[in-house]
Amino acid sequence: MLITTSERNLISVWNDGKGIPVVKRKEEQLYIPELLFGHLPTSSNYDDDRKKVTGGRNGHGAKLCNIFSTKFTVETSSKECRKKFKMTWTGNMAQAGPMKLSANDVKDYTCITFMPDLKKFGMDKLDADTVALLSRRAYDIAGATKGVTVYLNGTRLPVNNFKDYVELYTKKCTDENGVPYETVYEKVNLRWEVCVTLSKKGFQHLSFVNGIATTKGGRHVDYITEQVVRKISDIVKKKNKGGRGVNVKPFQVIASVFLAFNKKRADERKEWLSNFMASRRQRREDGRPDDALHNANVKSLTYTEFVNRGLVLYSCADVERSVPSLLDGLKPGQRKVLYTCLKRDDKREVKVAELAGSVAELSA
Repeated sequence: MLITTSERNLISVWNDGKGIPVVKRKEEQLYIPELLFGHLPTSSNYDDDRKKVTGGRNGHGAKLCNIFSTKFTVETSSKECRKKFKMTWTGNMAQAGPMKLSANDVKDYTCITFMPDLKKFGMDKLDADTVALLSRRAYDIAGATKGVTVYLNGTRLPVNNFKDYVELYTKKCTDENGVPYETVYEKVNLRWEVCVTLSKKGFQHLSFVNGIATTKGGRHVDYITEQVVRKISDIVKKKNKGGRGVNVKPFQVIASVFLAFNKKRADERKEWLSNFMASRRQRREDGRPDDALHNANVKSLTYTEFVNRGLVLYSCADVERSVPSLLDGLKPGQRKVLYTCLKRDDKREVKVAELAGSVAELSA
């Protein structure tokens, strides 16, 4: 698949998969490519009772692209039909140009080229954000579509499968010492691929169903999440020797974490953290020890204690690591790196791996 964006407000998508059949439909006496891209409504994706492994909204996407373009051209070649079809629409699909048919039995392909009607979107050119979004979709296609090689503006994308796509997100995820987070990837079968890793921002997900990005999640995300949580619960139970300590149930793992990280409860979380910090400051002023999660006398924890002691300690530490200090503008991790560099007094370039080891050794 070749995807091209141009400063001349021209977007082109070329695919060498099986071409669209270049034959006439008996009912309309029109060629199928013209029906698919230039007439509402036409599609083969209407049967909601039939299980599907492809995505789409009954052909609306292609036609809407035509409607919201000043110029829209479809060109397709069908080796099976031994014909090539080309047609151009202008004026938001209002005017259809002449259809061009020619013989072709060499190869299959389909190419869509269009010029978005930028005025309808309050734009005078394809801005950087729009181009970035289109580029993101090119990466999505490469990661979510099996057996497809994607080129963007002449450059082959370094994504051959879903695992490659996931690593675009995870390869830069490291702890404060620069150690990459461990990522678990599993290709369950031809229809399911799953990846799980740590997150600095609570529960996050990225998912596709039938090639469509499902940014709001759904039952498929819940289906995997519930299994992961259940397994974690089982591991905790096994480590709970003699039946003492926390007896974690799956729904409680999710509920406890979402109290702590749910975006909709941001105000409650701020109050939760502020109250804890005020309490900790008062304990230190009184000369009392900090309220640690574990000590020699702790034999068990309630769920409330786990959230209000364990997760709040983590959340406070995360804030301290993430927010620069008012005094020097540095985060703790940055300050450790600067201290290590000054301590080593290097006069040469240093590899990240070598520096990370020194940071752990000198600033722990």
